[in-house]
Amino acid sequence: MSRIIIGDIHGCFETFKALLAKLPKDIPITLVGDLIDRGPLSAQVVDYVIANNIDCVMGNHEDMLVCYGQDVDVNDRGQYITNRPYGDMWLTNGGHITLKSYYTEEGKFRMSKYSRHKDWMANLPVFLEYTETKDEKGNYLVVSHSVVLDVWQNRTKNEKQFNDAALWGRDFSSLPNNTGIYNVIGHTPQQGGANITNVYSNVDTGACFKDIGYGTLTALQFPEMTIFEQENID
Repeated sequence: MSRIIIGDIHGCFETFKALLAKLPKDIPITLVGDLIDRGPLSAQVVDYVIANNIDCVMGNHEDMLVCYGQDVDVNDRGQYITNRPYGDMWLTNGGHITLKSYYTEEGKFRMSKYSRHKDWMANLPVFLEYTETKDEKGNYLVVSHSVVLDVWQNRTKNEKQFNDAALWGRDFSSLPNNTGIYNVIGHTPQQGGANITNVYSNVDTGACFKDIGYGTLTALQFPEMTIFEQENID
């Protein structure tokens, strides 16, 4: 059974929809997280994913909203202040653009939608296993935001270490190749296309970074390893 995994969307809703139009209609989709921040339409991306019941893992930007969004005071006009400890960490990583996507056309902040979305993000899994979806070597698909191969065996013994790696890690220096899984990830933008290796693939091609030499949203069909791409149109 095949599955399509889409890289970091980062609020690029029009680009996301254009990529979806290119994909086979009968293959299920999983998202690697980082639906929000930096691009202009984060709320619309999250609405679409929830409405269409698309599988998704938590990214570090969802983690920031859940952990630090509570330190941002927002009123019904969409004005916000950060007089509490950690709000600036999220805002300076694209959170302020995410908040703008929750305005109505009249300038009122949609607090109820924002709260529902935050609760949904808080319950996203850190990884998803698809044991029926295997490559020719018999490795089955695991989707996470960042690479889990070096901590996979400790995922139940040391949950904090595993979650830190799966959400935030960028160390690819010593990954094992005998874990029995094939890991598809995002998190670290790749220039010039997805990075396909024998143990993992990184499908984050910097959709939101078109001004600095990236600007493509990528999908990978596993196990066929077929690539679909869409240039940023947001």
